[in-house]
Amino acid sequence: MCMNARLLAELNKKVGNLDKWEKNDLYFKLAKKVLLYVHWNEENGVWYDYDLDRKEHIKSYYISNAVPLYSRCFDNENVVAMRVYKYMENLSSFASAKSIATSSSIEGLQLTGNPDLEKIAERYAVNWNLLTYQSYMQSRFMFEKYNTSMKSDMPYGGGGEYEVQTGFGWTNGVTMTFLLKYASAFERELKSAASQTPIFQPSYLLLYVFIAANYMVQ
Repeated sequence: MCMNARLLAELNKKVGNLDKWEKNDLYFKLAKKVLLYVHWNEENGVWYDYDLDRKEHIKSYYISNAVPLYSRCFDNENVVAMRVYKYMENLSSFASAKSIATSSSIEGLQLTGNPDLEKIAERYAVNWNLLTYQSYMQSRFMFEKYNTSMKSDMPYGGGGEYEVQTGFGWTNGVTMTFLLKYASAFERELKSAASQTPIFQPSYLLLYVFIAANYMVQ
């Protein structure tokens, strides 16, 4: 909602609809305050869900805690973005990640304009594609969520309200987007990995092939 208000404010300002610009800009500023005062945790440097009954933050680690980076609904961008990154790095052994939350978090780091965080976003994107590629080579499926801890042989993540879905379009889309945006970096990683394990092949084009094949078998 905060991001929607920001986008609507920007759009109406560009087309000269100043009344709607002022209205949506006000909503945007109010939503930023809500995110700051309700969801932001100064001690941990990240946004948490809020338990209304207990009146406290739910301090469980989810990659979605970093999704507000993508919305651009905060001030002091470099300071906040760096703190969120450090939170993600300190607790990077989460067992399961979905493509949409991963994509939003990576894009959020990329949008900061901070060269260091942009390189980190590239590394995260490449790691995601290597994970989906390795998983596909083991299972011949793209999944809704992935086991990112790599502490077991299970290529897909667990938990949630239903069994993990295969042939997941959102995963395919995110993976293709990362390939297009970070193709050179991904190819370098594949060439490096090829010398260490036979599961990788030194060409990012193979990832396009297995995504296309995944669509065809559905």
